Amino acid sequence: MAIRVINDQLLAPLTTLEVGGAAEAFVRATSESQIIEALWYAQREQLDVTILGGGSNSLVADAGVSGLVVQPAIKGRTVNASDDQVSVEVGAGEIWDDLVAWSVADGLCGLEALSGIPGWVGAAPMQNIGAYGQDVASTVDAVRVVHRGRGRAEWIPANDLQFSYRMSAFKGVWRDQFVITAVRFRLRR
Repeated sequence: MAIRVINDQLLAPLTTLEVGGAAEAFVRATSESQIIEALWYAQREQLDVTILGGGSNSLVADAGVSGLVVQPAIKGRTVNASDDQVSVEVGAGEIWDDLVAWSVADGLCGLEALSGIPGWVGAAPMQNIGAYGQDVASTVDAVRVVHRGRGRAEWIPANDLQFSYRMSAFKGVWRDQFVITAVRFRLRR
């Protein structure tokens, strides 16, 4: 499905603070291919790119955002289990707290202390979210990304993500290089 570019999209309703102006151009991408197409569009039109997830940690200026705002709203969850280990691949646009509630209801361990944290799954490894002595780094197996410069998708293993307290390579050395499309977690029964 082709992307739909919306000009002058008001961003306030897409953030939890509900303040701020409009994006010059906006794409809500519901697939990895739409993210790649949006990045190509921005390159072709010579637009800066801003990524906006669920908007829980975002403050938009009243003047708005110039360039293209891409919202990676990819949904879906795939589960693969073997013995007591469970691999769960989750789209970046899934609501974080819904994932935690599902995992608890399904008898899976690893995310339960991270309940109540706002935002989408894609932001979890970027910020290495945490609470009550637990952080998401302990459960991340790999992160699926699209390279912003090359438009190529790949999995990056957790060992390469340079996790530390509320930090990852996505906020540090890789800042603005990737768009997170999915996260694979290692959970236990």
